[in-house]
Amino acid sequence: NVFKRDIDRYLAKTLFFGWLYNPDSTMFDDSIYDKKKLLDEWYRGGYIHTPYKRRIKVNRRKAFNYLIQSTTADRVLEKAVMIDEIMEVAEFKEKYLTNSFISHILHDELVLDMHKEDVKLLPVVKRIFETEGFKTNIKGGKDYFHLEEMVG
Repeated sequence: NVFKRDIDRYLAKTLFFGWLYNPDSTMFDDSIYDKKKLLDEWYRGGYIHTPYKRRIKVNRRKAFNYLIQSTTADRVLEKAVMIDEIMEVAEFKEKYLTNSFISHILHDELVLDMHKEDVKLLPVVKRIFETEGFKTNIKGGKDYFHLEEMVG
């Protein structure tokens, strides 16, 4: 925990994004998140170069944000394609799925329209997203106002 105290997810996100979007913020110890080191590695000649091979023209002050946002967007899209491919495999679909599908992507979220009989697929979705050391949470409900944790 980079905050050195117990805080809820929403406060953590607020503090983290405050640090993320403010290039001058010193909220976190550089040994945990070293913006300068990351920019030295990924920012060259007025461009941010991302792990997904994007090259985006941006000034250095905004470059770290572009690196995070672009990489996150590409990663979510990559995982969405993997999940969609799994859901479309005929024998998998016949055996496991009824009428579930990827509804849409919202920022860093993949929104699935899941039939209640298909929730057994959620641990597979979680494993796909949690590669390369990333963590994810999966919530479900009838709408965005009624979500609860689905997979621990």
